[in-house]
Amino acid sequence: MTDLPHDDDPPGEAWLLDLFRRRAERFASGGAGREGATPRPRALVFSLAGEAYALPLGQLAELLPAPEVTPVPGWPAAILGVANRRGSIHPVADLRRLLGLAPRPPGTGGYLLFLREPADAPGLAVDDATDIRAYDPAASLPPGPVPSSPLVAGLLPDGTLLLDATRLPPGPLAGQDLP
Repeated sequence: MTDLPHDDDPPGEAWLLDLFRRRAERFASGGAGREGATPRPRALVFSLAGEAYALPLGQLAELLPAPEVTPVPGWPAAILGVANRRGSIHPVADLRRLLGLAPRPPGTGGYLLFLREPADAPGLAVDDATDIRAYDPAASLPPGPVPSSPLVAGLLPDGTLLLDATRLPPGPLAGQDLP
């Protein structure tokens, strides 16, 4: 079956259903642009201090608008405090600090990224979530000497830093050993 019906024939219901099915299959496979293309992994692109970062979608459990965060005295500086996530209290880490950047200004809104693993990982505060983008892992370059954070896994061709959340230290106060 061709993608377009003949000009003199209006598309029938069966043709439209087939077109929608094929499009849904293509998008579900990672948005491959042509038949038989290998789906590429996708990442959430977000910003921190005006710079673009990405985290593979397979590492993310959830993205939420940042709720109110309650500071906890005595916790490491990388932990902003705790927040309510569907009735459960979770620590919230400042991803800026975990990456060795200037701390997040208080009360700046943004989003929280919650990870699939480890289950006790804190929510990660980010400034803005901007895109979901497919990327080619083979095109990712080593991060080089800068930045020095162990969370940085590579550099995408457009300059976006690719992070690897599996490199977070274990425990609910992850980040206490990072810059």
